[in-house]
Amino acid sequence: LGFGAGLPDPNRAEILLEGVELPPEAKSRLTTQRSSYFIELHAGQTKVGQELLSGKSDFRDLKPDIDVFSQNAEFTFDDKLVLLRSYLLHSPRGDESVSYSALSHIRPEKFEFDPHFYNYGGAFLYPLGGVIFALDQLSVINITSNIEFYLDHAIEINKLFLTGRTLNILAFLGILVVLWRVGVEFFGFRVGILAAIAFGLSSLPWYLAISARPHVFSAFWATLALFFLLRFIRDMNVRTYILSIGAMGIAMGSFLPTGLAAIAYPLLLWGHVGTRRWIGLSLVGGISVATIYAATNPYAILNLPEFYANFMFHAASDRYDRAVFNLVKFSEFLPNIIYGLAFPTSVIGFVAMVWALLFQTGVVRRLALFVLLAFVIAGGTVATSRVVVFLGPLICLFGAVGLDRACSSRFLRSTRAQVVFVALGLLPGFLSIAIYSTDA
Repeated sequence: LGFGAGLPDPNRAEILLEGVELPPEAKSRLTTQRSSYFIELHAGQTKVGQELLSGKSDFRDLKPDIDVFSQNAEFTFDDKLVLLRSYLLHSPRGDESVSYSALSHIRPEKFEFDPHFYNYGGAFLYPLGGVIFALDQLSVINITSNIEFYLDHAIEINKLFLTGRTLNILAFLGILVVLWRVGVEFFGFRVGILAAIAFGLSSLPWYLAISARPHVFSAFWATLALFFLLRFIRDMNVRTYILSIGAMGIAMGSFLPTGLAAIAYPLLLWGHVGTRRWIGLSLVGGISVATIYAATNPYAILNLPEFYANFMFHAASDRYDRAVFNLVKFSEFLPNIIYGLAFPTSVIGFVAMVWALLFQTGVVRRLALFVLLAFVIAGGTVATSRVVVFLGPLICLFGAVGLDRACSSRFLRSTRAQVVFVALGLLPGFLSIAIYSTDA
């Protein structure tokens, strides 16, 4: 199913070097070069952050990408080693290797826990690091800062990737269970089943689940938080609200952009409690989620200059520019979500949300408002489908609501017609997963 796709393979070196053995000084340089690179980068980011915080300068990208496709590109020996190390030891799944680069800076024996990379949050990195540490103690995994070791033992770095992917597979399965419960408890048994199937047949979360990045992990906690919030609105059990806040804090602590889901608290609570209690619950929720984020990402405060430089790199650099709302970005982002979430059930989901917004009342209407509002905000700013995968379960939920309502209409009275209609809604997703998993 693509679980081990793209993992480093000893044959990579053979393919690239064609039997030529790397000289010992080049292998040694791979380790020392990486160390000096990060020392320079962290010092530079701290300096940039201090200048930004003091208002002395605008953001500047310290490490622009090498244009490897330029005909006039000139590569130094170190440039070639960077590309070689990336080719031999990295995975092709985007920034999957970043998780391990961040963990490599954590040295518990020296009481150093600063990952120096804050886009992936501590609520994801620290548990992943804890699992890897435990496996190392059990001699299941061998951890070392020596790059030469991994060049000669590719299976060991593969174990690191597989550990992170396993964590995300579990989170993916967790989303299916929670989504099923949301559907069953608030919309009916059939909606719960269809929602879980639709999300399970969505290529976007599948792709992210077999990648050691925090997006699916964070999405699980956000989905769980919204489930508890819906339960609180129904039962008014304070314990459930506390569980919701805790889960949302972990979601944001795992991946900062998922914090956008916290706008669900004031939106969904409005009209279900008195005004004073609404203000109190919303404030308590917001402050608590921010506190959990700070607790799981302490270096956002302890190393504020570097954190701020890292944040601005993703928010305002020419490479990303995610903090500026732009409808052009949204128009490019929309098809990625539609086709990444069990098309055409995703389209049915958006239609069902608009219908709920116009004709429904109560929590269903406000849930639709939350998803659409968060979708527009995220789509016009970050405009990256993997960043907003936490909205995927709810889009699939409303897609299931739409399928269920259609099956209950007078146009689809026979069981055979209902089965055919649902199959047509889910079949493209199934085929996409089948093609993707075998191709991977």
